[in-house]
Amino acid sequence: MRHPPEQSPDPDRRSPVNRYARLLLAAVLATVLLAACGGEQQVRTVTANPTPVQEEAAQTPEAETEAEAGGTPAPEGEPVAEGTGSANGQPFSVAILELKRSGPTVVLNGEVSVPADEADSDVSFQITDTFSDPAAPDQTSYDAFDGVALIDPQNRKKYLVARDADGECVCTRELSSAFARPDAPISVQATLTAPPPEVKTVDLYVPKVKTFTKVPVADE
Repeated sequence: MRHPPEQSPDPDRRSPVNRYARLLLAAVLATVLLAACGGEQQVRTVTANPTPVQEEAAQTPEAETEAEAGGTPAPEGEPVAEGTGSANGQPFSVAILELKRSGPTVVLNGEVSVPADEADSDVSFQITDTFSDPAAPDQTSYDAFDGVALIDPQNRKKYLVARDADGECVCTRELSSAFARPDAPISVQATLTAPPPEVKTVDLYVPKVKTFTKVPVADE
């Protein structure tokens, strides 16, 4: 009588432990390779189920009005960071008035203005997409203040502007209609994912300006 040839048993079926060990080893190797790259980990709050603060900023009519250019009054006091930049040959100044924690987020308040040496000229600066995020979803506003980011050098993480369930930033938008003039700065605001509570200073990236270092983050 002929017997069918013997077949080697499937090692995965024979030993579930071995299969788990191989999967675990693959995960460890992937983690090691990621760490070896040395890049910053990017963190963004996506408000598919937004927190009350983010939901108010992104969805209520009152907050929507304030999110438009110049709608949010800037806090009083000395700026925590200042810098200048240029877009389309037009110089401008940026003052970061505050980075303040609000639950799981940090709210940035700032102003865009014309530099002091241009103050005697009849000039204006149209902001448009100067501070926009080039990696933002295509269907979202192109002229938003969503390109700013917080950087935690110690933990090697980069915190991005929060977005609502539709992909729109929780930040100032419609900056194509915003013109900064010598006597009329434009207020801008952005809500970003917050670093851990023990992080008291961060680096702040502002497109077309610079990366500010050791900017203080105020507690609630």
